[in-house]
Amino acid sequence: MACSYAEFLLLLLLLLWLLLISQPLKLFRFHWVSHIVLFFSEQIDSNFAAIEHVGLPFDLVIGPHQLRHACHLAYRHPRLKLVLNHCGLPLEYTASRTGENLVLSNWRADLEFISRYPNVFCKVTGATGRVSDSTPAGGPWAPASVLTHAVSCFGPDRCLFGSGWPVCRLVGPQQTGWPEQGTLAMTREKGEVPGEVAAKRARGSVPLSVLNVWEAARLVEYAMGEAGYGAIEDKNKVFSTNAQSIYSLTIRPYGSCPRQAR
Repeated sequence: MACSYAEFLLLLLLLLWLLLISQPLKLFRFHWVSHIVLFFSEQIDSNFAAIEHVGLPFDLVIGPHQLRHACHLAYRHPRLKLVLNHCGLPLEYTASRTGENLVLSNWRADLEFISRYPNVFCKVTGATGRVSDSTPAGGPWAPASVLTHAVSCFGPDRCLFGSGWPVCRLVGPQQTGWPEQGTLAMTREKGEVPGEVAAKRARGSVPLSVLNVWEAARLVEYAMGEAGYGAIEDKNKVFSTNAQSIYSLTIRPYGSCPRQAR
């Protein structure tokens, strides 16, 4: 039996309510790298209104060409928490466009523009794709330069860490633009990198395929320092409390989980 659009929307709201009370639904997520028109669809917009009404966040997996279009969504739904994944440079988009000129200046400007909306957050990860001219001087690609700009735009109050794992182990350096040494781009002028493990990796020959969650965290930590947010309070927000707040997570202290009877 066919139903009207109003009835469909009511059923959607009922489904959301049932999910909220029956299981720990924390967010919605959709890969939109090939769908710009969806940002302007009235039916899709009504669905976002329903998500906004129940207070769930929405993870945006979009490419650099969609950042300004996402501003429309942030403006239309000011109480909807939007989490931009991979700084707007997901590997699934950039790795398939190695021959295209993804200009850094355009991405930098658009990211700064969308960061002006207080309901938009940014997930900073090691699985971030490449854009051309990645340094002001046109030097070699440095993954930390993208993360540093993202942290500078959103600040520690609206950034949260994402491991990017296992994607960072599946896509090769020739597709991402990362050097074979992985975290080598993090080295300072004196060859110093925060953290003993990160420093050891940076001075060695470590392919991206063995970049682990710890190294991804060190990369984000380094970028935070470059952006002027190296305080422990800022790190606590990016690596812990921001995600707990956005996704309504209840984190038990280490060792407090009840043991299952054997």
